Amino acid sequence: MIYDNLKNIGKYHFDNENMEKAIAFLTSNDLLNMEQKRYEIVKDEVYINLLEINQMLLSERDYEAHNLFADIHIPVEGMDFIRSTETSNLEVTVPYNENADVFFGSYEENAYTDSYIPVGYFGLYFPEDAHLVNGTKNEPGKIKKYVVKIKVK
Repeated sequence: MIYDNLKNIGKYHFDNENMEKAIAFLTSNDLLNMEQKRYEIVKDEVYINLLEINQMLLSERDYEAHNLFADIHIPVEGMDFIRSTETSNLEVTVPYNENADVFFGSYEENAYTDSYIPVGYFGLYFPEDAHLVNGTKNEPGKIKKYVVKIKVK
């Protein structure tokens, strides 16, 4: 998991062609001021979804994890909140869906990281990083964010 200011994303380099393509797109485009829509960078391997979400309390959410894709969460409006832990910590509640590359699980122990992600920042989650998204520890609100999906395996 990486949390940083969006202006610093070009400082990160990965031994993965799709990650490099995603970073190149993000450093050469001002995503926060571009038309808010879906962007296809590499068909079925690197794309950006625009999501509008009504947050729920953490107790109402499960962690999600992926086997093939990494996610970069970039808020456009509102304060995003993501809790992450190692995927191996999860007790699976919904088995892996190969078509969606996602499974869900719960984790009640204390080996996790909480990230408040404001506009202008990002959170990067690899397949080994289970992440509890669209929840909040505070009063639920509405957020709008981009999620960059990057096939890394």
